[in-house]
Amino acid sequence: MIVFDASMLTGNGLIDAQHEELFRRVNNLLESPDEERTSQAYEALDFLRTYVLFHFEREEELMRNSGYPEFDEHQVAHGRFRSDVEEAWLEMEYDGYSDALADRLTELFTVRFVEHIKTLDRALAAFVTSDGVQLTE
Repeated sequence: MIVFDASMLTGNGLIDAQHEELFRRVNNLLESPDEERTSQAYEALDFLRTYVLFHFEREEELMRNSGYPEFDEHQVAHGRFRSDVEEAWLEMEYDGYSDALADRLTELFTVRFVEHIKTLDRALAAFVTSDGVQLTE
């Protein structure tokens, strides 16, 4: 289970709500009973693909609107994450849901996404908070 805790709060309510929803969905997938996992995996991973794209688009809009100086670095990180989520989707399409895929998704969200939030997203939120720019839904 991935715990969304205070260390991951950015201070931007909309970004934090989106992060929390992503974690909730990943946890639902990873904690589903084995016999339900394959069917739930397709639904959950499809949602995650769409939601990750939506979330990153909103963050990138916020960065552009605020003139965020670290936009390029942050956008590259988003691109890598998008690619990893898409690769996981393709793996599931071709090979079905497996323990290896569950391990990969766990690493992707518990290590890399958490690190992304705690470093890049918190820096972005601090910058835009000081600038007064708001994220749109």
